[in-house]
Amino acid sequence: MTPSRIIPDAAIIAAATALPTDRAGLLATKGFHGRGAERYSSRWISVLSEVAALEESELPTRTPRTDGPPMPRAWAEKDPVAARRLAHARDAMATLAEEQGLPVENLVVPDSLRRTLWTPPSTREPEALAAAVAEQLAGYSARPWQIELVTPVITAAILAGDVEPPAPPAAPEPDPDLGPDADPED
Repeated sequence: MTPSRIIPDAAIIAAATALPTDRAGLLATKGFHGRGAERYSSRWISVLSEVAALEESELPTRTPRTDGPPMPRAWAEKDPVAARRLAHARDAMATLAEEQGLPVENLVVPDSLRRTLWTPPSTREPEALAAAVAEQLAGYSARPWQIELVTPVITAAILAGDVEPPAPPAAPEPDPDLGPDADPED
């Protein structure tokens, strides 16, 4: 059983920060209460003592930042062009998956799709781009049949995403001769 199933993560962090040395100190730690806290209090104290005795070099390292793209929900803010590429690709991949009778994620691993769309090949000449996309997908271990199916879709999404969407039409200027509640159609 994981520790957070017995005690909330916030309480575990509070105990690790406070490093109580006895049961009373542990149970006085914010959030460290309930049946699990009392039942396993001696074990918690023992583990906290063991951890406190560790050298800094023996502690686990923080998980390094990944080299992959950010979460898709952040794309519009971080890179609007990449967000447009992703939107085009998602629509086209859904259509392709339906045509093929496959789940979308079987066409290509979602992480490979996101990586390709986040950092696409630099060329925009369609044939060279398609070849570079196929090579990039192969580098992400896509199968030959997947590469053959999705390369045209991803290539089109990259090219379509680079096109700036048209600006919304401007609202008509109000007629200064009409009052604020007047209908210009009258």
